Amino acid sequence: MESSTSPSSAAVLFTAFEPSGDEHASQVIAALRQRRPDIAIFAAGGPKMKAAGAQIILDTTHDAVMGIPGLGKILEHKRMNKQIERWLDSNKVALHMPVDSPAANFPISKLSKARGIPVYQLVAPQLWAWAPWRIRKTKRLIDKLLCILPFEEDWFRERGVDAEYVGHPIFSEVYDDDAIDSVAQTLPESEMRLAILPGSRPGEIEKSYPTMLGAFIELRRRHPDLIGVVAATNEGLAKRIGEINQEQAGGEVDGLRVITGHANAVLRWSSYAMATSGTVTLRACRHQRPLVAMFRIKPLMWNLLGRWLLNTPFILLPNIIMGEEMIPELIPYYGGPQRLTEAMDRLIRDDAAQQKQIQAQSELATRFGNRNAAQRAAELIDEAVG
Repeated sequence: MESSTSPSSAAVLFTAFEPSGDEHASQVIAALRQRRPDIAIFAAGGPKMKAAGAQIILDTTHDAVMGIPGLGKILEHKRMNKQIERWLDSNKVALHMPVDSPAANFPISKLSKARGIPVYQLVAPQLWAWAPWRIRKTKRLIDKLLCILPFEEDWFRERGVDAEYVGHPIFSEVYDDDAIDSVAQTLPESEMRLAILPGSRPGEIEKSYPTMLGAFIELRRRHPDLIGVVAATNEGLAKRIGEINQEQAGGEVDGLRVITGHANAVLRWSSYAMATSGTVTLRACRHQRPLVAMFRIKPLMWNLLGRWLLNTPFILLPNIIMGEEMIPELIPYYGGPQRLTEAMDRLIRDDAAQQKQIQAQSELATRFGNRNAAQRAAELIDEAVG
């Protein structure tokens, strides 16, 4: 863990614990750097936050967990919290900006509040979907909530939380079209191009990618012109995807390629996509690519907890926002690849279904409005630190 002396200018601490949080935070950090270069920016986070201009005090995004973490992960978070607590005691901070991951960030927000540091959270905890009783903790620990889904501002304000919808990073991000196209043009050509988006966490890869791979192999048997590209978020996950290809298919998979760090290029290249549930489904919608989404969970876990905790009729964010199943969601997903294969095959064969989904995706984009999430967040931070 890096140490630092107390900065002479205002200082902001960002804390993120997942690759998606690292990406969200990096856009805000870049906007804040441009707006207020005098502000010292520190982060418990990952490589994108560092590249955007933050001084990393602790690497927290290298092995993110989705769902209920094991004992080892819980103990690791406790160690991280202690390290951050010691850092807070040695450094003067004007604002703490936790990003997403409420289970990991709430304990650190508590440390900040105990030291009189205001807390602005980017990405609201999804209490409207599950665990609404945690609203009391949110009110106690968060001074201002920066929401990225259009309906969240009203939901939280009605429950006494100071909230503002700032826009969604995926829909306000300015693309470098030339850079995206230059990568997309290196990918193989065919009339049938499938983007495979297996998630950004190691656990997601282990649970979902073997099913996606099995589905791709069967789909290619049915459609010999089908080619696929797997979008891995980092080199470590790309390596693991290659190992699963070797274990499951005995070597390289015919018609399949793995690429690292270019999800936008893969989506722009593609005709359609298969994905795990999460924000990547919104990214596919921005590119207007018809898709099917899945999420594997053990039947016991789903029947004991999942089905009783959820308060929404849908699980995918696009479906929740639109109030209908615009994207087929295979959640919870059990068993082998057959269910995913059949759903994907139906979409590939049905041009009308593809066009209907594209039209719904276009309407979805308008729901997010013309707001720049990173710029607005940077403005609010600027106001908070004076």
